[in-house]
Formats: sequence, C-alpha cells, structure tokens
Amino acid sequence: MPLKIKEIYLKNWKVYQEEILQFDLTSQQNIWIIFGQNGYGKTSLLEAIRWCLYGDLVVKKNILLSYFNRLAVQSDPNLELRVEITLSASNQPSCNTQTEGEDPEGDIYLITRSAQQKLREETVYVEVQDPVLYRNGVKRNDSQEWIDYLLPRMCREFFFFDGVEIQHYAKLTHTPETKNAIERILGIPELKNLRDDSKKAVAEFQKELNQASERNQQLQAKNAELQEIRDQLSTKQEQKNLMQQNLEAARRNYQQAQGRAAQVEGLKGQLEELGRCELDCKRLKQRLYEGERKVEETLRTAPIPLLLGLVDEVVQDLQGRTVTTARRSGSVKHLRELLKSEICVCGRCLDEEARGHILRELEQLERVMGAGSPTDLEQDELRNRLVRLSRYRDWSLDRVLEDRDRLEEDLGELEQRINRLRRETQGVSEQEAQEIWRKVAQAQRDGEEYEQKLRHIERQLEDLSKRENQVYREVEQLAGRDEETVTLAQQLKMALRLYAVAEELILWRIGERKATIEEKTSEIHRRVTNKPEEYNGIEVRPDYTLGVRTVLGRILSPEILSAGEKEALAFAFITGLNLASNTAAPLVMDTPFGHLDVEHQRNIVGALPHLPSQVILLATDRDFQGDLFQQIKPHVAEIFHIHRLGATEDASKIEREG
Repeated sequence: MPLKIKEIYLKNWKVYQEEILQFDLTSQQNIWIIFGQNGYGKTSLLEAIRWCLYGDLVVKKNILLSYFNRLAVQSDPNLELRVEITLSASNQPSCNTQTEGEDPEGDIYLITRSAQQKLREETVYVEVQDPVLYRNGVKRNDSQEWIDYLLPRMCREFFFFDGVEIQHYAKLTHTPETKNAIERILGIPELKNLRDDSKKAVAEFQKELNQASERNQQLQAKNAELQEIRDQLSTKQEQKNLMQQNLEAARRNYQQAQGRAAQVEGLKGQLEELGRCELDCKRLKQRLYEGERKVEETLRTAPIPLLLGLVDEVVQDLQGRTVTTARRSGSVKHLRELLKSEICVCGRCLDEEARGHILRELEQLERVMGAGSPTDLEQDELRNRLVRLSRYRDWSLDRVLEDRDRLEEDLGELEQRINRLRRETQGVSEQEAQEIWRKVAQAQRDGEEYEQKLRHIERQLEDLSKRENQVYREVEQLAGRDEETVTLAQQLKMALRLYAVAEELILWRIGERKATIEEKTSEIHRRVTNKPEEYNGIEVRPDYTLGVRTVLGRILSPEILSAGEKEALAFAFITGLNLASNTAAPLVMDTPFGHLDVEHQRNIVGALPHLPSQVILLATDRDFQGDLFQQIKPHVAEIFHIHRLGATEDASKIEREG
C-alpha cells in the first residue's frame, strides 16, 4: 500500500509564518493540486518537505538564515523555524529497527525538524536541531534511519522534483549517486550488504583458520592451494558473468537483425522487381536519347527531300537531251532565289548543309552555261549527280516522332512503377538487404562463439568446484585434528555458502527488478508518448540508462530525442521505478509539465490517475491551459490556492478550494 503525506505544518518558513496544510486521504482520487503564481510559495513548499526529511543535504546551514520569514524576524530576532510532516502508511514492510511485536499496518509517522535563529552580540547565527520521528505517537531514537527507510535520501529526486529539470533522468549516463539511488529503490543495497558481510566473514574465518593451522605445514599448503582455487573460481565467475552479458547482447542483436531481415525478406519480390525496373529504365532512357537524336537529324535534313521535284525535272530534261539554255537559266534562277531566301519551300530554315549543296549545284550549272553547249561527257556527269540526288527518299518524320513519343510514354509509366515500388519497400535497397543478412549471420556467429566460450568456462568452473571440494575435504581432515580448527572450518564453510547464495540472489534480484522496471516504464511510456505508432517499449541497460525501442526493433538513444520526448521518457522512468519498488512513495512535482508540448501534457494527465501513488502538483494557472484542467479535474481529490496576505511578498496563505 502507498505511503502518503497527510499533513504539512510550516512555521516561519520563508513566506509562511504559520501554515497547516491537510490532505483528505479518504478520497478515492490520488491527485492534489496546489495553485500559486510565481513567487507566491510553491517552490518554498517543495523545499520545506525536502529539508524536513533530508536537512543540510537540501539546504546548507550557512544559507538557512535566508529561509526564516523576514516579517517574523523583524519582531523576534531569536526566532524558531519549524517544518513538520505527517505520513500515513499501510502494510509497510518491517524495518531492521522495528520493535518486536509492532504492527506496521496503518502506521502514522510524524517527522519534525527545526532551527533556531540567535543573536550573539551583533552576530546572527543559526542552530539546527536533529530530526525527530514519532511512530504511532512513540518517539524513536533512530529518527534519521527511519526517514531513510521510508524515503531514502539518495532517492529523494525520484519523489520530489522540479518538472523543468526532469530531463536529466533520461541522460545517456547516470552519476554513481543516481545509480545507487535506483538500486536503493529496488532493494539491491541490502543484498549487497549481505554479500559483503559474508565475504568479510569468509576472510575473517580464513584468517583465523590460517592462524590456528600454522603448526601444520601440510594444512597451510592445502589452505594456500584452496585459496588459489577460490581465486581462480572468482576470476572464472567474473568471466562467466561477462560472457553471459555478451551472449545476451549478441542474442538481442540477432533478434533485432532477424526481425529487420524478416521485414526485408517480405519485400524481396518488390526489391527484385524494383531492380529490374531500374535496369529497364536505364535502357529506355538510352533509347529515348537515340530517338531524340533521330528526330533532330530528320528535321535537319528536311529541306533536301522537298527539293526533289525540281531535281527530277532537271534529270528528265538531261535524259531527253532537251536541256536548253533557257531551261538551264530557269533552273539557275530558281536555285539562286532559293539561296537568297532564309526559308525553304517547306517552311523550315535552310541549314548550312542544304545551302552548301544547292550552291555547289548552282556553280556547276553556271559553269556549264558559261562553256556554251555542254559536251556529252559533261551532260552525263551532271545527269548522274542529279540522279543520285533524286534517289534520296529516306525521310519519315512522322514515324520517328511516334517512336520518340512511345518511348517517352513507356519511360513515364516505368518511372511511376519505380516510385510505387520504392514507397512499398520503404526505401530499402538491395545493398541494405544484403547488409542486414550479413548482420544476421554475424550476430548468429557471435552468439555461437559466446555460447561455446561460456560452455568452456562453465566446464572449467565445474572442474575447479570439484577440485575445491576435494581440497576442502582434505583441509577438513587435516583441521579435524584440532577442535578449534574444526569449528573454524565449519564456520568458514557456512560463510562461503552464505556468500554464494547472496551473490546468486543479487544477480537474480537485479535481473528480476530490471525486467519489472522495463515492463512498468514501457507501460507508462506508451501512455505518455506522442508517437505510440513508432515506439513500443523501453530498454533499461545494466547501468540503468535508457533506450527507446521502436516498432522495427531499433533501440534509440535518449540523446537524439526532442526535449518533450526526453521529459516524457524521464516521467515514465520515474513512475516506472515507483511502481517497481512496491513502495508507491508520494510524488510531489513542482511545475509538473516543464517544457512539454500540449500533446505530451495531455498524455501525462491521462497517465497520472493510474499511478498507485499520491500525486501532489505545484502549479500555476498556465500549467493547465485550455481543456487540460477539465481533463484532470475528475481525478483530483482536492484543490488548494496560495494567496498573498496584503501587499507584502513575505506572507502567503494556503486555502482549500470550496
């Protein structure tokens, strides 16, 4: 059952001269909202809670003077500052400091911490009292130990935090303090303490056994051999743990690569068709290029075929040997006019090749006319040249244009098909498909290699364990000659067993808790993320850093996420830790939504009612703009407002709404 804040009492703490804030824990709702404008005392309230629990870890003694209410100080220099917090706990687990017979169900804890401002001559200083804790009305002498048991100091940032600073919980690396805090929430330190204590006991018993067996050189030799074997066992166990981690990583890589490969395999047919289409597209582009050159060449020679009629007429005249000077003059005239014109009778401009050809024919006619009556040889030469020209019939503009247009249409259809196939294959290339299968094979080889090495190490461990047992029996036999060494040997054996059990229990607990954190964090993250169609879970690494798992199996680093996504991830991690700890500590959030966008704010508001913890939000009106307040209001137990008293900024009051 959860641990909840029932009441907060403030006396002369910053803007609060005397304030009692009570929470109605009979409500079925788990959310409380305390509204206040900036500077009215929201953050002061959060600081009061943290100082009452953790003292100078939160507010150093040298700056505590500035926390005394300035109005009260003016009237009383010897002023007391006090913060009291009442916690309600149900079915709270037992503590090592708990008195036998005490029932943890329904416990009430009153924690108080105070400080006194004093004036010595002209020097003002402060005396801070140790915290006092009452459990069910009974004062406890070990107050700070109880506070650390209920709400561990190293975990304070997971219970009471500023939403603006929440991003740092999604960092790529954690400080040792943060890692210790996470393990503290999960109950790992107690197991590590048990292991370390048993290890110390082993060392002590071994030391005493060595001292008791100094008289027996053979026993010393066997003890040395036994110690060497145990050192080897310890080294091999570390190698085994490392190899198991490598094997798990290789298996994860194999699963991720195989998942991606399966996705790509489903697109294999489209990829092959895309490859064929791209090759056909390249060929069509080459044919279209050649077709366009054919059109250009045909259009360039267009004037020559349109002059074939005139050439045929001259040929017929020469064949009938009826060429007369007048006829020649007419031909010369026509050719000369054509040369002077820029445009052929076909309507196209004469290019240089056609103009040059006509000019050569004109010069030939003029030479023949200048020589008088042409000889038979000259007439034959002229006729033969004109006959060759008249046989030019290779001009089919319509056909080459149709061929070019058909190629353009085919190319357009093929490019549309290629674009569709690229969309269907999500931009996967054949090279990427081959690389994915290469990664699958490599991950499989790595896994097989690690499995082989792990089996080899396990065989070595088994052999060493057998040798250890054998040598240990020999040590027992030698030590049995002395009653003292027999007792020490038995105690050493028990300590060794305890150490082995503690080591296995730590590994099991870390693995089990890590899986629980991943499950709870993933569950919350799916509620608060604005990309549920892209993300399907959270991976918690051995160092408790985070990764976001995509639907395609990739693990994204928090460093590449947007600010809003980082805050959503951190919120999921904090609440996931809370759920995994089985403690359900209260969450007090100042500026609860930080710099989140509206969509993330709505998602978090939707997730808060499902938490098993008491949630206290310290907010301004701007934190619940639009319909956000209407969304959370049905799940709110009580609403409070911070008001200023008069025109001073040193006096505020908290009032319950309604």
